[in-house]
This record gives sequence, structure tokens and C-alpha cells, in this order.
Amino acid sequence: MIGPAARSPSRLAAPAIGNRAIAGRSWSRPGRLSAQPLAAQRSDRAAARAAPAAINGSPTKPSPDAGAHTDTAAAASPSAYPWLQQWYPVAVAADLPTDRPHPFTLFGRQLVLWRDAAGAWRCFQDACPHRLAPLSEGRVVEGQLVCSYHGWSFEGTGKCTRVPQAMDERSEAAACGSRRACAATQPTAEAAGLVWVWPDASPGAPEQAAAAPLPVHPDLLAGGAGGGATPGSGSFVNIGGGWLVRECPYGFDTMIENILDPGHVMWAPHGLLGRREDAVPYAVKLQGEISLEGGFATSLGASSRKLEVQRRSLEFRPPCFVRQTIAPGELGPGPTGWLPPCHAPSKGSSLVTCGYAVPSRPGHCLLVTTSYAEAGSGAGGLRAALGLVPRWLLHVYTQEVLDGDLILLHGQERRLEKAGGSWRSAFFMPTPSDGAVVAFRRWFDDMAGGVGGLPWAGGGGLPPEEESKEKLLDRLHQHTQHCPSCSAALARARTGQRAGLGLAAAATAAAAWLPGTPPALSAAVALGGVALAGLASWVEPLFVFKDYFHAER
Repeated sequence: MIGPAARSPSRLAAPAIGNRAIAGRSWSRPGRLSAQPLAAQRSDRAAARAAPAAINGSPTKPSPDAGAHTDTAAAASPSAYPWLQQWYPVAVAADLPTDRPHPFTLFGRQLVLWRDAAGAWRCFQDACPHRLAPLSEGRVVEGQLVCSYHGWSFEGTGKCTRVPQAMDERSEAAACGSRRACAATQPTAEAAGLVWVWPDASPGAPEQAAAAPLPVHPDLLAGGAGGGATPGSGSFVNIGGGWLVRECPYGFDTMIENILDPGHVMWAPHGLLGRREDAVPYAVKLQGEISLEGGFATSLGASSRKLEVQRRSLEFRPPCFVRQTIAPGELGPGPTGWLPPCHAPSKGSSLVTCGYAVPSRPGHCLLVTTSYAEAGSGAGGLRAALGLVPRWLLHVYTQEVLDGDLILLHGQERRLEKAGGSWRSAFFMPTPSDGAVVAFRRWFDDMAGGVGGLPWAGGGGLPPEEESKEKLLDRLHQHTQHCPSCSAALARARTGQRAGLGLAAAATAAAAWLPGTPPALSAAVALGGVALAGLASWVEPLFVFKDYFHAER
């Protein structure tokens, strides 16, 4: 566990805590939370001098035929980033049923969310203090969490309120009054439609969490951007069906690297966000400096005979927030130029795709993402159109995009581990389109301690490479069962499949056993039933498993 006193970070810049310069605008983190005090910091001047040159388009491995500059700067001494003393989004508040607990994993720690009598989301370590049975298998009764093993009950503060095995009221009161009877709690918060958890469980964690700002961009609080489970109204229009949460079988650092990479968007998800034929080179340039607390921002432009110069920005804000902005008037056949499923905001609107890559367990991360546009002149019509599109359909589109990258990223990070884990020696990145990737890798390895600095519970080695596509592209367990919109759509599809087959069977039986049944009517009903079952069978894999063949796209 890494506490604030252990911080000794390298830094390239030091923005004001709680009021950060983000791509030319001030990001004041919201709510009751104020700045968290920082320990003394140790500078790494060599990394500071080397970073801008390497990020602004220089390769990271020698190219004997190109004669280009090589980033030969040695990695700085690992500095401890306080990973556990941060807020992380773990669920969409509107998607969580309130009548049951919800297990999840954060930095390998098994935790459970539930809502108390006051309507506040609470987080406990997923182990009853009695004999460590999982509290996630318990029940929520009258605003308390009840362990299913022996019936011990806990209020939101973690205090034990009932021990059914006690012989009398006095012995029960004594047992409940013991600190050892309390459930271990984690600080929680709710903002921008998300439930947030502070993974540190040290004695001073509640006070430290209360003083720390939530990493929420002001756009996500302005109305309509995050949107919860609906497009919303206000300054922005959500165009992605609200927040989408999916656990992906690769690490959070691999996810962030992928989001910061504009060069892959026309290739891996070909036919979804763009086409290979429209791929253009991007020049990514660092704007300002990299800092341990503030991360970095980049600008990128593309110019070719196919595509005019585009104004875009990519930014990373620690610990795990990434944001891409496309400037007004720049929507074209570039990354995210086509929006799900077939609409786009007006030319006067900026388009933003953002998300959090949350470290859940080694080799896995929780992606919490959304897309929105500024509410321009056509906002009313766009909101009306989005109101006709079911949320599950927008989620299905996003799942398809994620599947286009998933197998590649799962394999990439395991090959990097086998190559020794050093991206400097294993990756060859000779073009400026990889500039944001280089910036993030420098932040992660040189300043934040890299993979070895992550405070995993129980060890942090990657699990073996998964060869089964059914497990890698498992939409059911990675997303559907946790999303009420998608799980309801799946249930309807399965019901339709059974109903269609039943209808066809009934029509066939009626034609055979009921004299006088018009043959044409029986045939029509039977065909209708078969068609309904076929449609439902086509829809069901969208929520369970749909194979992805890059060679066939």
C-alpha cells in the first residue's frame, strides 16, 4: 500500500492541485472536495529535458535507414504514485438495483457496493468479519446489509447491528460493540451519474478522501454529457446511450494507450468508425509539459488529399481519465467521424469521447466511457432522434468497436511482458502519430512507477494469454449482465425466440389435427413464428458473444 508520505515523484510540470489547466481551459474538480496535500516531490530533470523531443514525433527505437533521432533516455528511478489514494468510478448509479449488493474488484481488492437506508451508496470489503463469507452474497434488508451465512447485519458505517447467535441482548450488544465486528468500509461518492470508490483502507482514508477532489471534468456536470442512462438535456447532448461500463481482458495502461492512439482507428475497427481506405497520418504534438498530478494534453492534426486538416486534442489526466475532443467543423471521415448508429452533431458542435480505464485486477480493466456533443443549433432535433434509439442499440455499437481492438490488445500486452516489459526496447514507433502513446508511457514508467508500482492485492502478474474467443469477447459477463438496458433486451430476444418457435409449432399442429383450419393461415402463422425466432436468434449474440474476424472485414 502506497501512502502520501511515500510520494517522491518525478515531474515535468506542477499544475495547481484542484484547479488544473486542461487543454486551454480550467478544470476545477467539483463538489464538497478540496485539494489533497502533497508530500515533498523529487524532480527528474533528465526526463524533463528528454520528454518533449521524444513525444513530438521522434521514434523510440533506432532506425538504421531513417537516421531519425532515437529516444535513448534511461528510465527515471521509479517514483511512487499514490494509486490507492484516488477516486475511481466503478458503476453507473442508475444501473444498480438497490435491493441487492454488487460485487466488484478494484486493484485486485474484492469489494461490494450496496445502498443504505439513507439512499447513499456504501462500499465494504467483500468479507464478513465473522468468518469472511462474501457479503456480496448477502441481502439488503431495511437499509442494512445482511450476511447470508449467519445473518450478521451491518449499517452503512460498517457497524454491526445484529448477531443472531448471541445468547441474550447483553451478549449481542457486547459483540456488536466490538471493533472486530465492524465491516471494513471504503469511502464512496456519487457524481456525474457514477458511483466512485476510494480504494485505500488505512485509518486516515475517510478524512483524506473527503479532502480529495473527484476527477470529473466540468462538462460531465453541465447536463447532458454524462447523461446517466439517458441522453439528457442542458449544455451537451449525450450520443452514446449514457455511460457504458465493460470489463476488458487487458490492463488499464493498455486501454489508455489504445484510446490515445489515433493511428489505429481506421484499421482495427474497420467499417465502424471509419475505413482503411480513408486512413491518414496524424501529427501528435505535446501541449505544455507532462506532470505527475496533471498528466498531459496533446494536439493532433491530419492533412492529406483525402482529408483537410483536422483540429483535435487528446488528453490524459491521472489516474485514469482520457478525453478526445474534435473541434467544431472538423467532423469528417476521421476517428469518431461517424457516430453511432448513423447520426452526427451539427457542424458547429464539438464532439467529445471520454472515459476512465479503471484498474480492476491484473490483466483486466473496467472501461467507463461516454460520448457527447455540444448542444448547438440542432440540439433539439438530435435529442429527439436519440430519444427514438434504444440505449441497448447504442451500447451494441460501442461493443462492436471495442471488440475490434480487444483481441489485439490482449495479445499485445502479453507479448510485451514476454519481451521483458520495456516498451522502449520492444516497441518501434517512428511516426508522430504515436506521440500521445509515448507521452503516456513516459508518465506511467518514468514518473508513476510503472507496472511494478501498481499496488495489486495478491500480486500483479498477468494471467496466461486467453486463446478462446468466446471468453475474450464475452459480452454477457463483461457488460450485458450489469447493464439493465442490454439485459432486458437480451431477455426479450430470448422470449421472442421461444415464442416464435412455439407459434410455429402450434400452427403446424393446428393444421394437422384441427379439421377446417385454413392451410394458408396455418402456413402464414408458422412462417411468422419461424421469422420471429430467426430474428431473435440473430439479436441474441449481440449481447452474449459475437465473433470478430479482422481478415474478413
